[in-house]
Formats: sequence, structure tokens, C-alpha cells
Amino acid sequence: MIHVRLYWRNKRLVVLVLFLAFSLTLIRLSQPREILEAAQEPRQYLKDVVVDVNIRRCLKWRSCRPSNGWTRVEGGLSEHSNSWSLHKYYVELRKVPSSKATRGLIDFSLSATPIYALDEEWIRTKTGGLFLWKRYIDTSSADFQTTPIIRYVEILAGDRDLQDTRDKWYFQEQELDLPFGTKIPIHFSSLKVSLIEQQQVEEQSNEFNQARQEGRLVLNNDKVRIMQISDLHFTNHFEICTGKQCLRDMNTIKFISSVLNAEAVDLVVITGDLIDFAGCDDYKSAILKALAPIVEKKIPFIFTFGESDTNEFHSAALTSRKRQILSYVSSLPGSYNTIPEKDMHGLSNYHISVVRESDSHQMALLTILDSEDRKIDESQVNYLYRLNQNVGQDVAKLLLFHYPLPIFRPTGVFQLVGSYNQQHELKSKANNKIRDDIVSCGYHVIAVGHEHENDACILDIKSDGDNDKPQNEVWLCYSGVTGDTSKTVFKPDTERTLRIFEYDFATKKLITWKRNEKSGLGFDYQIIKELSNI
Repeated sequence: MIHVRLYWRNKRLVVLVLFLAFSLTLIRLSQPREILEAAQEPRQYLKDVVVDVNIRRCLKWRSCRPSNGWTRVEGGLSEHSNSWSLHKYYVELRKVPSSKATRGLIDFSLSATPIYALDEEWIRTKTGGLFLWKRYIDTSSADFQTTPIIRYVEILAGDRDLQDTRDKWYFQEQELDLPFGTKIPIHFSSLKVSLIEQQQVEEQSNEFNQARQEGRLVLNNDKVRIMQISDLHFTNHFEICTGKQCLRDMNTIKFISSVLNAEAVDLVVITGDLIDFAGCDDYKSAILKALAPIVEKKIPFIFTFGESDTNEFHSAALTSRKRQILSYVSSLPGSYNTIPEKDMHGLSNYHISVVRESDSHQMALLTILDSEDRKIDESQVNYLYRLNQNVGQDVAKLLLFHYPLPIFRPTGVFQLVGSYNQQHELKSKANNKIRDDIVSCGYHVIAVGHEHENDACILDIKSDGDNDKPQNEVWLCYSGVTGDTSKTVFKPDTERTLRIFEYDFATKKLITWKRNEKSGLGFDYQIIKELSNI
């Protein structure tokens, strides 16, 4: 009889454990994915100061609105949790206009265990197993005007190579000590600006935003140098290992940084596949890491999409995801990206007019298109015609996008500078007539990415059928693959490269060359066009 009772008692215990495990699984799977709101521009953060920070804990199956008077930081602390928990955790900020503040939050720290090394200035609170340490400065302090005060906080996710090089942002490299496990380390990054710095930061932001809205880049010399990078394929992981070989995003960061140190670059154009969205736990952190050397050196940049940036194909979610990514990219310092109305094919369609400061003369026109669904369509061609209605003959014209057009597969004999290893059939849906439209608009070069093992420039010449006389021509240039973690198929030992374009307005020469990762030297120098001969 005793054995029977023990049997049924153990059986009930097993059933109870299985039921609880099943219930927790349902709770975990039923959690809705956070909907990302549009990122704000830095000047929007400066309207208020943060006067307090709080941790809010909620049961997973219940709605969890921010506390009254508090603003929730985008993304939760437990968003990347890999452990079983009944709760979710959020960070909340209390923000007020600086004129109404009686204090400002200047620092905070979070841990699952007490921190004893902090001095008496720190105030400790505890919520759901998390210790929150905070440090303030009162408005009565003589240092209140000059002390950097927190304006906003971001939750980032990344391994030991994660970086946030934005000016005025303070990145906590130390991984957060949380009461649950995470798939990837979690970090805080805080925007801190003192009241005395605020006006200058706002003026600089307003000045840049005006230039961005006008699509103008003003330079104080006769040369413009543009760096094209493509196919970085960044993720949140420190390395990707296959067999004995380990590839790292940090190698790409060092490569880009070394070129920026060697070349006086005025603008960086990223022609797609900046990140691998499918391999990202947090795309914002991957973008920050990928752009770290560019943002750190305060070089203006502009980005257009490749397929891997969204990992969405022919989906209703594609435009929504692209808007989310563009929203974040456009909020970064130096970004010429905006979130346009969808009045043409794709979303990342832009132009930048490079202007000489001394006399406001236009030196170059850069047009960046979105090759969504592997094509450039008529709406974008109409955009090109509108842009080029009143452009002078001495203006260098460059057209850049991600996916190559069919003309990037020339036949017969053609002039070639560089490596041309991938020659399989292109699956582009673009109309072949688009090539003639591009040339009619006066573009001297079309620059693309996508094909990792091609870094050549190909001269495409269209001849008159009667006498075989050249009618028009355009250079078709690949950037080569920039990312260390980018896959190669035909030639596994492909060197990572990037491309430089330079237009000298005094000599009217448009030239290009490349730099590779191993030697760090420029090579394959060539003239694209001598506009003095036009």
C-alpha cells in the first residue's frame, strides 16, 4: 500500500512539473515582439533633462505600460533573455524641461548584486532582484551648468567588439549584471550634454539638418573624395568560425579605420548589406558597430539598402522594416539619410550635391538609389532626369546602388581594370533601356556592390550600328567586398577591398582607385572621365 501511495504521489509531481514547464513555454512563446518606434534626432533629446531612472518589472503575460510621468527606454532588459522567467524588465526615465528641473541625473549603474565600491553620493534602490545605483546633481550646485547631464539612454546588445563612438554618448563597456541569462551581453549607452554645451550642440545639429534636407555637402577646397564600402554583413557576434578559420567584424573596423586615416575622405557611401539582419539579435547595435570608425571621425555618410539589411523579400513587412532601420540610421550623427515618403521604387533614394564653399559652384552630383527587388525602375529613372535638368557640364556625376544591372555582364571585347570573377547570370529585373537613360542623364560611373568577388571597373561602350563609332560610354565599377565576415564562393582567399572616387574640380579629372586590407595601399588607379574634354 505504501508503494502505491508513493507511486501516485510521484506521478502527480511529474504531471505538475510537466504542466508548469508547458505553461512557461506558452508564456514565453506568446510574448509579442516589441514594435520599434521611430528614433529621434539628437536635438529632440536636448529639450529635456533626465532627473531620474527606474526599473519596472512586470509579469510576462500582462500588459506593462510605463509608470505615470515616466518614459520607457526602447527595448527591454529581458528582451534577449535565454532563461525561464515569469517577469520582464524595462528601464524608465523621468524627463522634464531644464528650466523646471531641480536636479539632473548624471550617472547610474545596474547590477544583480550589491556594489560596495561606490561612494556616498550614490543612491541605491532595488526592484525585483536588481540593484539600481544613481547619482544626481542639484540645480543649486555651482557645477550644474557645466556638468554633463543624461538626456537619453539606449539599451544595446553586443559582444566584446561592440562600440558606440557617437559624440557625447557614454558607452558602458562592462556587461550588465542581470538576474537572468541573456543570449548576448547587454549594455547601456547614455547621451550626456551639459546645459552650457546645449546651445552649441543644437546649432550644429540644426546646421547639418538644413544641409541634409537640401542634399548639399559644402567643401572648402577644389577636390571631393568619396569612399564606397559595401557588403560588410555585420552581426552582434564577436566572431564567426567555420572549421579552423574565424572571421571577425573587428577586422573590418580596423580596415575601414586605417583607410580613413590614410585618405582625406569627405563622404562615405555604403552601397548595401551593412548588416546581416537574420544574424542580428539587435540591429541597432550592429549598425553602431559597423559605422563606429566613420562616426568617430565625424565623416558624413549615406546608406542604401541591400537584401541582407532587411532579410525580407516580397513581403508586406519589407517597407516597415526598412523604415525602422532608416529611422535609426538617420538619427546618427553625420547621416545624410532621411525617411522619405514612398513616392518611387524602394525607400533609400537620395542625392547629394557637392558644392565649393568659396563660390557655391557645384562640383559633383552623387545619386544613391534603392535596388529593391533587384531592379531600378521607371520612377527612379524619372527622378534621375529631374535631378539633371540644370546640372553643368563640368560636374562629375556618380550613381551608386547595391545590385548590379544586366549591363554589368558585358559581351565581346571590353576594357577592364581589376578582378572580375563572378560572371554568372544576373537575376536583375531592370529594363535594359535604363542604361541609356542613365547615360542620357550624363552619369560618368555606376558603382555597385553585391558581388563579393568582383572589384573591377568595366567600360561599357555603345556604338553606332552603321560605322561602329562609339556613341556613348559609362564606367561600371564594383566596390569589392569590405566585410571580413562576408561569404565568398568562387575565390575563398578574396582580399577585402573598398573603392575611392576623387574629382578634382581644378583639373576636371574624375579618378578612382581601391585599397585592400592586407597591404593597405592604393592600387588600380584609373581615370574615369576628363571633363575638360567635354
